[in-house]
Amino acid sequence: MRNIFVRGIDENVYREVKARAALLGITLSEVVNMALKEWLKKPVIIENSGRDVRRIVDRLVDEYLAKGVKGYIVVFNRGERHIVCRSLDEAIDSIRKAYVEEKIYSAVIREIKPRPVKFLEIGGGMLEIRGEI
Repeated sequence: MRNIFVRGIDENVYREVKARAALLGITLSEVVNMALKEWLKKPVIIENSGRDVRRIVDRLVDEYLAKGVKGYIVVFNRGERHIVCRSLDEAIDSIRKAYVEEKIYSAVIREIKPRPVKFLEIGGGMLEIRGEI
């Protein structure tokens, strides 16, 4: 173990956590370690990770649609690699595993299906947005 100093901690939260830890008979360091370990179990999923990643994901989805593939696509590290999963749970598990193994820092999950048609209708002094944007 090594000593690490963290700045920018909310003082009220710090006091409350320290008091609860004392009531439980554990140190603040133990509480922080437990919280960090729980946080690491959660996958990093970034939905809006930039236009370039969206273009990569859209291109890959189009390719798999053309081949008749169904499921979910997971794109890692801004498009460096990808996998296709049969279910959303499998996609999340694959991200969790890669993250724990420190192989990724970000991922995008998208279902392999056509996107709804999007269009903007302007006229007569009105603006109407239809579809998913």
